[in-house]
Order: sequence, then structure tokens, then C-alpha cells
Amino acid sequence: MTDTHTHKRQRTSITLPADMLKEAKTYDLNISRLAEKSLVEAIKAEKEKEWISRNQAAIDGYNNMVKKEGLFLDPDWIYKDE
Repeated sequence: MTDTHTHKRQRTSITLPADMLKEAKTYDLNISRLAEKSLVEAIKAEKEKEWISRNQAAIDGYNNMVKKEGLFLDPDWIYKDE
């Protein structure tokens, strides 16, 4: 996770169901930190999807080449137990 102490923080507001907020407070949960952690994970997931989308043609091309021609190098240790 990004080190949040080195980044300038900005105040924002969110709307939550009242019963959820009440229950979170009973467990002394830090809503801001939980929201931040969730956003970090969501942003990372979106970036991963974006990267895969941008690179899918290259990934498919490489996989097809390996299917047809095999790996560039087949290490001996792969077949050691055969």
C-alpha cells in the first residue's frame, strides 16, 4: 500500500448507511483508513485490467508462439524426474 504519511491528504465526505456507520464506530474502526485501503486496492485492480487490455495482443502472440515453437530454452531441470 502507498505510504499515506508522505502524501498530502485532502478532506472529502462519503455517505454511508447510518447503521453501518454506527456499527463501525462500536468496533472503533477508522473509516478514512478503511476507505483509503479499499481505494488503493480498487485502483490497483483497475490499473492491472488496463495493462492487460493494452497488452493482450502481445500476450496472445507470445502464447501462440510458445504453443507452436516451444520455449526459447527448455531447462534440463524441468525433465529431471522423467
